[in-house]
Amino acid sequence: TWRSNYNTIDLDINREIPFGKYFGLKGHFGLKNLWLNEKYHIFALAAYSAELPEPLTVVNSESNMVQKIWGIGPMVGLDSFWKVYKGFNLFGKAAFSLVWSHVKSTVLGQFFNGTEPVVVTAMTSNFHTVLPEIDLIVGGEYDINFCDNRYHLTLRAGWELITLFNANFLGASYSSLGDFNMSGLTTG
Repeated sequence: TWRSNYNTIDLDINREIPFGKYFGLKGHFGLKNLWLNEKYHIFALAAYSAELPEPLTVVNSESNMVQKIWGIGPMVGLDSFWKVYKGFNLFGKAAFSLVWSHVKSTVLGQFFNGTEPVVVTAMTSNFHTVLPEIDLIVGGEYDINFCDNRYHLTLRAGWELITLFNANFLGASYSSLGDFNMSGLTTG
């Protein structure tokens, strides 16, 4: 079983750069704050025998791996929008961050041979590192204006891809075992 929680707060300042009535860009910079918690529970069962007439030997192993990352750092990005038809727009967003992070990774494992449990691993790594992150979104939005165009409501939906590079420290590792990637539907 596997569970992952990814939370982020972005504080940014932006400036719109219009290129005409139907297209515009918005540059932004600021701070990104993130929390990433991952938990894995792994259970394996193996049965083997050196020779078939011999009795079967059953070996079980079970482990729990937990990784927690908290970080904060500078963010820079560029948003774009294309007006298509009366309130309907297409948009895109690209943001890059360098996140100074605190990483804590633990692994607890047991090896069962017959009925006697034996603890074989109990390790923890706890350190700081800088993790780069890219956030990409593309989608559509519908803008509704009311009260003589003084107020508006925007409904948006799109596809988002987040990559946190070198952020896999599962198994109490001090060196990265890979990237953390997440993608899916985003709404607002």
